[in-house]
Amino acid sequence: MSEVAREIRKLWKAIEGARQRRDETLVEAVVHERQGAKLKVEIGQDEKGQPIISPWLKVPANTGKRNGGVSRFSKFGIGEAVLVVSPSGRLGPRSAVMPWVDTDDDPSPGTAEADGEVVAIGNARLEIRDGFARLAVGEASITITQGAITIAAPLVQIDGAELKHNAKNVGDSHGHVTAPPGPPGPPV
Repeated sequence: MSEVAREIRKLWKAIEGARQRRDETLVEAVVHERQGAKLKVEIGQDEKGQPIISPWLKVPANTGKRNGGVSRFSKFGIGEAVLVVSPSGRLGPRSAVMPWVDTDDDPSPGTAEADGEVVAIGNARLEIRDGFARLAVGEASITITQGAITIAAPLVQIDGAELKHNAKNVGDSHGHVTAPPGPPGPPV
């Protein structure tokens, strides 16, 4: 009977280990510290109420290095809710930090399916959806829609060697074929 009891204990221990690895495959956490493309996250508290801080974990990104791919990296804020994914069920070098659901303290910059892609960093905001793109920083914005580009800002400054409209130079070095000598009159 003790042989059977030992086997049952071994199986029970294996089952508990598998349950623990399953429970640690996906873990809700909060960003604690940042360093480049790595994060430390708070994954809970110990029995004394002290935060449990992970080792440095990777933040997945599209590197775009091969065959014309798109590079993309998103920076997480300290205190932001994240999801730690550990395919092996053990926190370690193959674990990664992913975006997680927004909270009342950190709401999503988009609120509906119609918002499309919205990226907000400080007072800069980029919105892209079907037939519409807008880049805004503070009071300045560029909006692109079907057939129109609108620039709105307290100051619009164009620096360059040439400025053309319908293939004609309208920059600071432009001239007029029929303009009389001397300074031009007021704009029409």
